[in-house]
Amino acid sequence: DSHVVGALIHKCYLAKLEGRRFEVWGSGNAVRQFIYSVDVGKALLSVLETYDKPDTLIVAPNPPITIRTLALTIARLLDFKGEIYFNDQQLEGQIKRTLDSTPFLSLYPEFKTTAFEEALKTTLAWFIKNAKINQDKL
Repeated sequence: DSHVVGALIHKCYLAKLEGRRFEVWGSGNAVRQFIYSVDVGKALLSVLETYDKPDTLIVAPNPPITIRTLALTIARLLDFKGEIYFNDQQLEGQIKRTLDSTPFLSLYPEFKTTAFEEALKTTLAWFIKNAKINQDKL
């Protein structure tokens, strides 16, 4: 019932708390691009200040990563020591879903997205802090 990053963080966190395996739907081979919310804000400010065309600009970080890499990185950063199970009997989704941000980068060549692991660490720190505050709602 959520986007993949939030769903996997929550599932891994609960698996660690409850001492059970961390189940990831699909083989983990699907490829996606994830962008850190702070980077979206920075891109939006740049575009709002300088772009006046009706064309759509896509901001998509490269390189894309697999769901397997995402899940394993979340587990490592949460210090999850249990079993990680990729359930290939569940839906995989589209195997490759990526976008091209070449037009955006040609207009804003100085724009850099936050490194995947750095963004994930910050997101996890926020989640853990807020999960402790809202423990009764988990």
